[in-house]
Amino acid sequence: MKRIGLVLLTGAITLSAVQWDTQQITDDIHLHINPVLALDSHGHPRILYIELDTTSFESWLMLSSNETGSWDTEEVTKLSNEFGLQELFAMQSLDIDLDSEDNTYVVFYDAVSPEVSDIFMASDVTGVTGDFVVKNLTSDQILQIAPVIQIDADDQVNLVYIEYEFDLEDINAWLSYGRLEGGELASEFVTDRLWASAHQMGVFPVDFILDSNGTPHIFYTRDDYCLWHAEPSISHFEDWNTERLSDFPYGVAPSAASDSSGNLYVVYRKGKGEESLDNLDSLMYATNKSDSWQVELVTRTGPPFYEWLLTLPSLCVVEPGAPYIVWGSYPDSDPYRLSFSQATDNGWLNEGITEVTDFDEVPAIGHYFAIDNQGYGHLVYAGQWQIIYAKSVEPLFDVDITEGYVETTRLELKVQGALVRLNIPEAGTIHLDLYDASGRRIECITSGCYPAGEHTVPINSAELSRGVYFVRGQIGGHVASAKFVVTR
Repeated sequence: MKRIGLVLLTGAITLSAVQWDTQQITDDIHLHINPVLALDSHGHPRILYIELDTTSFESWLMLSSNETGSWDTEEVTKLSNEFGLQELFAMQSLDIDLDSEDNTYVVFYDAVSPEVSDIFMASDVTGVTGDFVVKNLTSDQILQIAPVIQIDADDQVNLVYIEYEFDLEDINAWLSYGRLEGGELASEFVTDRLWASAHQMGVFPVDFILDSNGTPHIFYTRDDYCLWHAEPSISHFEDWNTERLSDFPYGVAPSAASDSSGNLYVVYRKGKGEESLDNLDSLMYATNKSDSWQVELVTRTGPPFYEWLLTLPSLCVVEPGAPYIVWGSYPDSDPYRLSFSQATDNGWLNEGITEVTDFDEVPAIGHYFAIDNQGYGHLVYAGQWQIIYAKSVEPLFDVDITEGYVETTRLELKVQGALVRLNIPEAGTIHLDLYDASGRRIECITSGCYPAGEHTVPINSAELSRGVYFVRGQIGGHVASAKFVVTR
């Protein structure tokens, strides 16, 4: 899940270069591509990728993790042989998320015939190591691709994916949203105004997040080549409202995030005035924190021709809305390098992640960067056909370990020790929820009608592991949050 509940200590960004430790986690003659990751509740990475035997052309989904202190790898499932090498290398085929019990959920698409592909989900909720159960979620006769998964606060699976139909003269593409209900995917139509030819280039123009209220938000490239945002209508969930975020030309490869107040953030690639993908030289950042979308330039990178496919961004946001981006840069000559960007009072600070290498550092088209509850950055990429994992040597920012305090005009909320202290100006129904640093709701602390005045509510911190947490309170349309740190 992409919402990060850490609180940034205002003004404490260190502008020196971030140091990263790297580990190669695969080492065999097979090719390893398209790595994505998610972090468990203790900050351990789970890395999903494709392994390909170039002799037999067999391929597998593999999962590597280091909860035990060393890297353990297991097979999730074997993929069909219907896809060729081009599709395997190019497709945004994978996504991964974890529920509140750290069970793994993997979504991918796979061919069931030369003309048809379906969306599949694999999960290890059985609790047996290495025992993934795979289920076809969309068994029909059309092409379905590019799934993105989000597990909500109630551990429900939410999906967004693209559907295609072909005829002799045209390509019809539309975006679908689905939710797993009773083991079956209940899906609905979102929009049919998609950049339909994107699949021919091996890039699928969509990302999907849930905000702090569990509302889905989809960012996608429409048939006008601009970036758009879709969210369900308040009056009728199956109706979706859409809005354009970028001007022509092009707003592609979005990576999105949200914070505990429901603000939205997205980074994407943009062109510079010609109707050609040869000129996607700008990395853009947009947020609606000010009640309307504000867009700014992060950096210009200037990848030539379709090489921008190797430079796609991955975004994380920490409280109170501080963005961190990893993206592929294209220097004056090969190889490609991963770069890291953070916002400062003086603009964006951009720097390389690793020392100059003699091989390309190739990210996946998806979620390959995350921040844990201690503030450490984690990322994964492919290099020389092996999977490489990197973790920042120090936290990416200073974490304020004092008691958090946030005040709004309607609700005051403060954490002292194991108590939440509330000051409610008028009677109303308040909801207090406890979140971990990944934005995953751990429990409801209290929910009910409280009279105006000061109140204290205990937090059951005995079962919490060391790390950063925050309490989110809501009364009516007003929200306040406060951070606290478990240090034992």
